[in-house]
Amino acid sequence: MGSFAVVIAFLLFAVVAVQAQQAGASTPAGDNKPLSDEVSTEFPSWMRVSAEYRARLEGVTAAGFKPNSEDAYLLSRLRINLFLLPSSWFKFGFQAQDAHVFWKNQSPAAPPYQDAMDLRQAYFELGDVEKKSIGFRGGRQELAFGDERLIGNSNWTNTARSFDALRGTVRYGKIRADLFAARVMKQQDGEFDWSTPGNNVYGIYGGIEKLVPNATVEPYFFWRRQSLKTELGTSGILNFGTVGVRWVGKLPANFDYGTEMVRQDGSLGSDSIGAWAGHWALGRTFPKTKLKPRVVGEYNHASGDHNPN
Repeated sequence: MGSFAVVIAFLLFAVVAVQAQQAGASTPAGDNKPLSDEVSTEFPSWMRVSAEYRARLEGVTAAGFKPNSEDAYLLSRLRINLFLLPSSWFKFGFQAQDAHVFWKNQSPAAPPYQDAMDLRQAYFELGDVEKKSIGFRGGRQELAFGDERLIGNSNWTNTARSFDALRGTVRYGKIRADLFAARVMKQQDGEFDWSTPGNNVYGIYGGIEKLVPNATVEPYFFWRRQSLKTELGTSGILNFGTVGVRWVGKLPANFDYGTEMVRQDGSLGSDSIGAWAGHWALGRTFPKTKLKPRVVGEYNHASGDHNPN
């Protein structure tokens, strides 16, 4: 576990403990006001502290399509969040995460199942990248666009994903654009997580809400660059662009739809890259029934590589 992560985690726990102690000391005898309310009133207006815990039991059979590969294990994840808000347009965000797996047939445990206490997010923000007309965020943070088919935080996994990134957001009416430059974090259990130099992704992700009635159209372009091995085993530079569009909306009679089309072109050393993929879905919700079920049909296709070697 990284020393910096340990310090951050200790400070977060210390803040909670001190504020809780102050809240308990200031509560008059016979006052049944919940401790959580007292704690929230004791924090200064420029500080926000929260925590979340998630546990999930998973069981797997025929892992990797191999016989006798059954596995059952417990996933545990604790997150502690600290936000400092010096002003309405400037803030700092920190998140410590402690992810563990128990009883898994893997030794030693490793990501994406386990990454002991580490610093998952640490950034500063000017404006507001989520809600305001303009915002800028720099540092270790989450990036999640669309349905996260290409870039996302993968929050379902136990360790999830974060990036060392610079992100700027601009909104004008029903139009928005996100510009970013990022490196994905390389998770290492028992060590401080760092991003890998030279493993870079850049992009612009847009959104237009009134181009089509009752729909959102999200065009985007990503550029990826990294040093890798080619199919022949020689060293080369991975360099390619991805252009795509995501289009989701609602139809009459409680129908909804979604589609995403992507094209990639570029090179890895002497090897050329040319591929495309598509996603199409059509669903219908039944709102007049008690549980309001939704039925959906989905089709996905990717071109792949025609060279079996």
